[in-house]
Amino acid sequence: MQLRFDPFQIFMSSKTPAGLYARKQWLDEGNMQSWQVDFRATVDALLAGQSEDVSWGQSIVTTIQRLFGLHFTIRSQDEHINKALDWLMGKACTQSNPGRYKRALQPLCSIRSNTICWRKKVKQGIPS
Repeated sequence: MQLRFDPFQIFMSSKTPAGLYARKQWLDEGNMQSWQVDFRATVDALLAGQSEDVSWGQSIVTTIQRLFGLHFTIRSQDEHINKALDWLMGKACTQSNPGRYKRALQPLCSIRSNTICWRKKVKQGIPS
């Protein structure tokens, strides 16, 4: 079957997080200098403005947007991301949420609590 258009054309030269992911994974550009320059610029832009409390402007929505973009770009454990996730989960677990959201978040809050305890143990050298 012959396609009339190249479906990957939309991603070529894209500097968006999804575009960078596609360029690396599908177009095999991960080792190209142009991709690496675009990657660094995009990650720097995503990390820009992260507050000392590790959120982006105390905004849950902006923090989620930045974390989503970082998920497509960094793709591995990162201290900036982990701290922002902790901040976000802390907000979700401590703010009063309407009924169905509170129930939906309960398992995540439990996971967050266990993760924080595990990280403290690791830092203190306590075996799990």
